Amino acid sequence: MNVVVLVVDTVRRDRLSLYNRDIDFTPNFLRFSKSSDVYLNAFSQAPWSFPSQLSFLSGLYPWQHQGNQLKPFLGDEVDLLPVKLKDEGYFTSIIHNNTWLTPITGVTKDFDEERTISNKSKYLHSFWKWLGKNNLNNVQRKLILSSSKLNLLNTSKDRYGVLDQIKSIKRFLESHSERDFFCYINLVESHYPYNPPEKYKKRHGVNLDVGDLKSMPLEYGGKIFEEELEVLNRLYNAEIDFLDDLFGKVLGLFKEYGVYEDSLFIVFSDHGELIGEEGKFGHHFSTNKHLINVPLMIKRPGDDGEVIKDVIELREIYSMILREVGVNHLDNNKLMDGYACGMYEKPVIYKEKLDSFYDYCLSDVFYFATENDVCRVNKSVK
Repeated sequence: MNVVVLVVDTVRRDRLSLYNRDIDFTPNFLRFSKSSDVYLNAFSQAPWSFPSQLSFLSGLYPWQHQGNQLKPFLGDEVDLLPVKLKDEGYFTSIIHNNTWLTPITGVTKDFDEERTISNKSKYLHSFWKWLGKNNLNNVQRKLILSSSKLNLLNTSKDRYGVLDQIKSIKRFLESHSERDFFCYINLVESHYPYNPPEKYKKRHGVNLDVGDLKSMPLEYGGKIFEEELEVLNRLYNAEIDFLDDLFGKVLGLFKEYGVYEDSLFIVFSDHGELIGEEGKFGHHFSTNKHLINVPLMIKRPGDDGEVIKDVIELREIYSMILREVGVNHLDNNKLMDGYACGMYEKPVIYKEKLDSFYDYCLSDVFYFATENDVCRVNKSVK
């Protein structure tokens, strides 16, 4: 069967009506959930796109695939899900407007095709890796931040990228709906900057643009101002409302081309967003539940679905997809070896507190961060 993955970027679980009865502006997500398995305890492996989506596509933890802010590119030794599916005759496509999913970072390297409004050259991937390997991380960070801040200049999202993305999905289906395919779609409409079309802002009672506010996410070098909390929440809700309509249009295209009922659909958010929790705005710098406890729905052909309370990690869906399509995946040794080396990127954050931190891999102990201190344990402890 065909496999369709829809990543709804930066969507908090509590802003979808299937998880929160007080929400009344996500009818398309709610309708889709009626025929899907709805997971109450799904967890992302990271609070931002690059490592989170790499974990989904590789089945690996971040400390295994090594994609993080110190190394913002994928190594050649890691094969992603499209490789396995191509071996089984699937045509693989990625459709997105996410600056992290590019030939530069290497995330798109294993797909047959990439459809995006930002056609970045794959030859820049080598340059990007060279920067990282030569310890020019500050240069990489400045380039990333500059690229991200360009998003602030974008016009309203109904005029930027959305129509192109719908056209890309339509063209993909026109070309490949008659064959076995794996289609990976990343919708970023709910990601900062919050620039929803005017009708959605009006619906949520806000007449300000994000550019009118002093608040800016931590990852952009900003902070949150308490007096702007209500406006930020209204703008974010307007974005989710807009995303819900877009989600309905995307599903409508798969129905139009006759591949909806017989496809495996996986819908999830790669991470959430903090809007005032912990006194923070944005993501990246926390493992708060509003960032890593993410929405997840899986629709199988002919299945009514159920509510599932068991804990699931997004990286586990890699193996689930391969089992569903009958592919042997147990020969991937990278899935089976390695120990957890601390929580996410905490060793990087705490390196100044412990001078010998990077020596842990040469000794019989390793260190990890807790809420109040840095602890040491014997490496032989699993």
